[in-house]
Amino acid sequence: MIKDGVIIFFYVDDIIVAYHSKQESEAMKAINQIQEKYACTGGDNLQWFLGVEVIRDRKQKTIQLSQAAYADKISQLASRQDIRHDTPMSGMELRPRSDLAEPSEINRYQRKIGSLLFAAVTTRPDIAFATSRLARFLVNPSTEHQDAADRVLLYLKKTESLALELGRGDGLEVASDASFADNTLDRKSSQGYAIKLFGGLIAWRASKQDTVTTSTTEAELLALSQVAKQRCQQASQAGLILIDCRSQTILWDVPLCTSLYIVCDLQSIRIKPA
Repeated sequence: MIKDGVIIFFYVDDIIVAYHSKQESEAMKAINQIQEKYACTGGDNLQWFLGVEVIRDRKQKTIQLSQAAYADKISQLASRQDIRHDTPMSGMELRPRSDLAEPSEINRYQRKIGSLLFAAVTTRPDIAFATSRLARFLVNPSTEHQDAADRVLLYLKKTESLALELGRGDGLEVASDASFADNTLDRKSSQGYAIKLFGGLIAWRASKQDTVTTSTTEAELLALSQVAKQRCQQASQAGLILIDCRSQTILWDVPLCTSLYIVCDLQSIRIKPA
């Protein structure tokens, strides 16, 4: 909610009030109105929110979002401690399990992946790809899947000092990429995108594409269309310029049925109302 230059974030019963020093009187008025209706605690400078530590450096004019404590906590879920974890995952492709996993194995694996997903979507984009892949095996995990999940947990613990930093630079930066047909089971491509605002990541995603593409170009354009849609949403929320993606012209005259999906997907985000 935004009112009189004051931004108020609600998540269940957790509240953040953000404002410029020029709007302090309006902010205090909003806070008082909330406190009149509800019994509230806190009210100090923001240090923690939903388990995320907020580290503010006024001299450098930066804010860091850290989940070091959370990474340390969930590392205890790892069944093994002797797995190499210099990177979130190895280059070996994980295969589906042929037999059925025990309920206890499924429960243990789901706890690991659920815990990793929270970090992956909150402050740790570096584990987004690995966690996305591991989430495909939630129903029937194997020993290899358990070990791969342990590797991400241990990597997170080893790199717990890493944090998202906001405040350096200006403007909006957008990037996307795709890995053509890298999933050998169905030959779908992997894709990812990242959006930076004021020098820090504000949105990212790593996933498998929904359709099989027939070329690197198609895979890259599908990834581009996803980040373009996300950018339109972010731009609308932040009051920034809207995107006019002209990339679909690349495939306009390609006489392939497989390109029609790409053209329609990109056409859907070509023009956005102001």
